[in-house]
Amino acid sequence: TTNSTGPEVDMSPLNDLEIDAPLSPKTTVVNVGSDPPGSLIFDPETVTIKSGDTVSWVNVDGIPHDVVFKTVPEGADAEALSHKQLWSTIGESANSTFTVPGEYDYYCSPHLGAGMIGKIIVEEDSRRLRKLLDDATEIVEDVASDLLPNTTTTNSTGPEVDMSPLNDLEIDAPLSPKTTVVNVGSDPPGSLIFDPETVTIKSGDTVSWVNVDGIPHDVVFKTVPEGADAEALSHKQLWSTIGESANSTFTVPGEYDYYCSPHLGAGMIGKIIVEEDSRRLRKLLDDATEIVEDVASDLLPNTTTTNSTGP
Repeated sequence: TTNSTGPEVDMSPLNDLEIDAPLSPKTTVVNVGSDPPGSLIFDPETVTIKSGDTVSWVNVDGIPHDVVFKTVPEGADAEALSHKQLWSTIGESANSTFTVPGEYDYYCSPHLGAGMIGKIIVEEDSRRLRKLLDDATEIVEDVASDLLPNTTTTNSTGPEVDMSPLNDLEIDAPLSPKTTVVNVGSDPPGSLIFDPETVTIKSGDTVSWVNVDGIPHDVVFKTVPEGADAEALSHKQLWSTIGESANSTFTVPGEYDYYCSPHLGAGMIGKIIVEEDSRRLRKLLDDATEIVEDVASDLLPNTTTTNSTGP
């Protein structure tokens, strides 16, 4: 891509994004059979892994076994994941890597009648999505800084390309945000507590602290993750009306420790654990990928970009 009044814009890094590449992939071992022999089982019967991780089934009893998948999520290939050729040597293994989140049910065909079944639960790896999103965002920002906002893009072999949708991606917008209520004090009064003391939420969700005892309380954050604003999240003005509430929305994953300043000596503390919302990252990544694909299909490889006011 070349600009008639500014520097060359290189969109080739978009080709290098490894959409299915896991971040720090792991291998989980499932024993096939038992040692000493006697139990026809997969051990453990159910395992939970992250997308991009691998399961390794290892024969431990010297009896012929196989792995046949019965149900898999949409988009997964049961035939490719299965290992239908019997193997019976102790220590021999068969491996499958799982990239599609969801539940996978499988069995050993020679011993299905004996109840030899297993399950793989594959969770979206939000770390991988976050890294991929960061990489894609950096590339898009580099391109957009040269091409937007006053750019007319013409393709020598195709139609005009509109990159403005890149401006509409809501990077911090949560998908299906929720509100979690924390009771401040106790009903009836007597316990100086946050209830529950620890809550786990998704990034983009809100916590609502509700006074339930009519005693003056506040919420002061002591430690927050890097990138979060403890002052903005705190509610230092005392409130004492039953039913009165104070709300904070959390966008930065990590652990947040807080306390009630009038009752800190009584141990009135709380914790918020904010997990990355992989659903939001997946939707954002899908949106960004669609836009990038639309742009790249017109801009690459035979594109001349001209800017009406400069680079």
